[in-house]
Amino acid sequence: MSERLARGLAAEACGSILLAATVIGSGIMGARLVGENTAVALIANTGATVAVLVVLISLFAPLSGAHFNPAVTLVMAFRQRMTWMVALAYVPVQIAGCCAGAVLAHAMFELPLVQMSTHVRSGSAQFVSEIVATFGLLLVILGHQRGRDAPWLVALWIGAAYWFTASTSFANPAITIARSLTDTFAGIRPLDVPLFILAQLIGAAVAAGLCWLLFGPTSEGRKSRADQTMAVTRLRRAVRARLTCGSSSASGISRRASHRCARPRKGRHVDVLIARWEAEKLSEDQLRNCRRRADDEGWSVEREFADKAISGADSRGPNTGTC
Repeated sequence: MSERLARGLAAEACGSILLAATVIGSGIMGARLVGENTAVALIANTGATVAVLVVLISLFAPLSGAHFNPAVTLVMAFRQRMTWMVALAYVPVQIAGCCAGAVLAHAMFELPLVQMSTHVRSGSAQFVSEIVATFGLLLVILGHQRGRDAPWLVALWIGAAYWFTASTSFANPAITIARSLTDTFAGIRPLDVPLFILAQLIGAAVAAGLCWLLFGPTSEGRKSRADQTMAVTRLRRAVRARLTCGSSSASGISRRASHRCARPRKGRHVDVLIARWEAEKLSEDQLRNCRRRADDEGWSVEREFADKAISGADSRGPNTGTC
C-alpha cells in the first residue's frame, strides 16, 4: 500500500466516523433537549450536520477528496478521477467508519453501543426523496467550478435537503447503514435500508449522466487537445513569471510537454509550485508565498521544485519544474 493511499484511507475513516457521530449525536441531543418537538430537533440536527460537513471537507479534501460516501466514490471512479482499486478500498472504510461513528455517538450519550432501529422510513415518498437528495449532492460535487467552494456548496445542499425531502436527505449509503444501528432520532429501520441505498445509487447515476452532458467528459484521458494546450501554456507562463501557483489535472499535461512536467499516475490530480532563484531572494520565500496562495485557493500541492540557477539553466532545459 502506498503512503498516499494510506493517508487517503485514514482520512476517509476519520471523516466518516466524525460525520456519523455528528449526525447521530446531534439527533440524540436535540431530542433530549426538546422532547416531542421534532421540528426543533431537526433544526439542531441540520445545523450540526452542515457545520461538520464544512469542517471535514475543508480538512480532508486535500488528502482523500473527502468523499465519506460510497456513492460519490463510485461516481468518481466511473469518471476516472480515481482508480477502481482505490475506490474499492475507500468504500468498506467509509462504511466501517460510519458504523464506528454510530457506536461513538452512543458512547458519548451513555446508550447501548449497538442498537437496531425501529424508525420506519418506507414508501414511495422516501424513495423519490433519496433519489433527489443524492442527485443534487452529486450535481454539486461534479459541477462546482472552484475547489474552495465545495465545502459550503455540499453542506448547504444537504442542509436544504434536510427540509425539502421527506427522507431528510440521507444521500449516503454508508450513513444509511450506520443509522440502522441506532434506535434514536436519526435512525432507520434495517428493513428500509436496501430501498434507500437503491434510490441513492439511482440518483448518483442520473447525476453522473447529466453532468456528462452539462459539463462534458472531464475524466482522465478524455480532455480535448485545446485543454491540454492551455494547461501547457499556463505552465510556461508560470515559469516565465518566476513566482506562481497553478492547478491542473494530471491529464492536462500533453505528451509533448512531458519533459517539462513529469506525468503522474493515472487518476491523480496535481498542483504545481515552481520557484526561481533571483539574485539574493531565496526560492524558499517564493515557495512560502505559493503555499499561502494554494491554501487560499483550496489547492493541494503534490510536489515542489526550485530552480536555483540565476540564469534558469538546468540540465532539463531552462526554468523547468517537476510535478
